[in-house]
Amino acid sequence: MFQSISDSIATIELFTCSAVSVESSSDIGLYLSSSFARVRQGYSSLSASEWPSKEIIQGLTDQAAGLFIWAKTIVEFVKQGDPIEQLEQIVLGNLSKGSIDELYCFILKMAFNTSSSDMKKAIQTTTGTIIAVKTPVLSNDILQLYPLFISPTRLEYICNGLKSVMVADSVTLQFSHQSFVDFLTFSQNCPPEYQFHKDVQNQQLCITCLEVMELNLHFNICGLQTSYLRNDGVPDIKLVIEKCIPSQLCYA
Repeated sequence: MFQSISDSIATIELFTCSAVSVESSSDIGLYLSSSFARVRQGYSSLSASEWPSKEIIQGLTDQAAGLFIWAKTIVEFVKQGDPIEQLEQIVLGNLSKGSIDELYCFILKMAFNTSSSDMKKAIQTTTGTIIAVKTPVLSNDILQLYPLFISPTRLEYICNGLKSVMVADSVTLQFSHQSFVDFLTFSQNCPPEYQFHKDVQNQQLCITCLEVMELNLHFNICGLQTSYLRNDGVPDIKLVIEKCIPSQLCYA
């Protein structure tokens, strides 16, 4: 038996900023080098080059300050467009060491700075819905939940701008790291037009779900021939539900 609780707890040190370990910096440097090498392979004009230079990779490694998610996010950002231009924006951005909030602000600014107020509201609604539903949401669900507000092209524009912080999946929409959710939800550094307000978003989602149910629910929605069978007695009940009840209605 342990004499005290403290005897059973191992101390785990997480190094960031000035206390970054040599091992973590080395790992991030290797990750950046290998990731950019894969980016080069996609461009014939870069495949035989030394882009980016060792100095730039070292500078980015120092800026990451031990945060792997920082390094991963900038790699995804670089992959979004012309890699040379994208990386140049990062380098010239003078981002603070290890500041994930500053990096997320930079990404939002680069993606949506010239967007209209309506577009920024659509961005806030989309990101807020992804957070509020707490499960991977389908792109089509967003379109069906807000048909008068979010069009297919508008949603695609939003997703393209957020590629560096989203899971690479063309079907479902979910953020790749909890730190971005925390940034939108809790960070004072998050621009107000993108902040997630739990009560407001939940109320909006609740009203939207009620509207979806009012519009789509009706008697015998699955077109069953008889109501005398239990659900488990209906042949291929799961297929019938998938065919007759859309995913946004299931969620609602």
